Amino acid sequence: MADDAEIASPRDASKETPWPAIGALVLTLGAFSVGGGFLFPASAFRLDQLGYSPTIIGAVGSAGALGYMAGSLLAPLVAGRLGLRVGATLGILVTAALILAFALVPPVLAWYPLRFVHGVANTVLFVCGETAIITVAPAAMRGRIVGLYTAVNSLFFALGPGVIGLFGFASLAPYALVAAAVGLLAVPMTRLGSVTPELAPVPWRRLAIAVGTIPSLLAVVAIWGWLDGSMINLFAVYAIKRGVSVPEAAFLFSLGPIGNTLLQFPIGWLADHLPRRMLLAGLAATGCVMAMLLPLIDFGGTLVVPFLVLFSAVGFGTFTVALVALGDALTGTALVAANAAFGLCWGVGSFAGSAGTGGLMDILGPAGFPLALAAGFLVQSVAVLVLPQQPAASAKMNAQETPP
Repeated sequence: MADDAEIASPRDASKETPWPAIGALVLTLGAFSVGGGFLFPASAFRLDQLGYSPTIIGAVGSAGALGYMAGSLLAPLVAGRLGLRVGATLGILVTAALILAFALVPPVLAWYPLRFVHGVANTVLFVCGETAIITVAPAAMRGRIVGLYTAVNSLFFALGPGVIGLFGFASLAPYALVAAAVGLLAVPMTRLGSVTPELAPVPWRRLAIAVGTIPSLLAVVAIWGWLDGSMINLFAVYAIKRGVSVPEAAFLFSLGPIGNTLLQFPIGWLADHLPRRMLLAGLAATGCVMAMLLPLIDFGGTLVVPFLVLFSAVGFGTFTVALVALGDALTGTALVAANAAFGLCWGVGSFAGSAGTGGLMDILGPAGFPLALAAGFLVQSVAVLVLPQQPAASAKMNAQETPP
């Protein structure tokens, strides 16, 4: 195991890759994916079955996005006061309890605060866990390690729809099973010991500083939030409105995580070898074209499987590459603040995506879903090419490692 002094220098490409620590962190962050992969489509199915409109379903998802925004402001404080390891563990345990609560309280009004607190807990988990992964990863391997992390988490996410296919979404049993699985994923964090670095409390103003240093990356993540919020909260509804059954919709939903599992590591490899701005722009442009083709794909045919596998991987790849670039730009407490800013931007985008795409589907019908996705990818590709990069500002922020 590497010690704290080694971890404080994440740009050292020569240091040995601490695979045991990376493995433990990847498993821990899988708690969000296992829980979200089940909870997001299960809640959408349940609300749709009860007759709620896409607008209401999207609004419930947006409550979670508000939680991500609030959690982004809380996470740096938690990381500084409790440490990355304790913060991530706390996020897991709260997430497990909330998943069980969804089975015990009736929709729909009670689900708004539940999704909000779920978003807060998940953001604390993500900021603490992702910061630790980026920190322990050697610079020369960062793209592949982040790709591995996102691939494994996508595999975990795919387990959620599998639970729905086996146990349904209306009884207590699947919620209890998933909550137990999420809780068990806190165990690997107990094996990390002192591997995760000690961080001083992060001043709130660092969030504002981070926004000024990485505008293009924050734009990528905000728009990815729009796309991701639309997909996780409304794809199942879109698939049902395209004429498939609930089990078929759950299967189609699971293709996205499967695609990410297969392709995020290759995308991370590309991020280690290609100019990242051009890679981001290329992924976003490809996503725009595929979104426009989505209405032409027969959801009962064989082409839908490879199409959705690739479509999801392309979209999620924009986040993978942005996370790799963030690790190159910032270190230490600046990295914590910027990672929290990532969560804040994702939350804003997800809130707008869930509510906006749901409303568009109410107006235009199923056609509103691919239209919202195509518009998001188009804006993302333009933002990557137009917004400036400011390495000098990033270097200045890195120099301010010790809070006043």
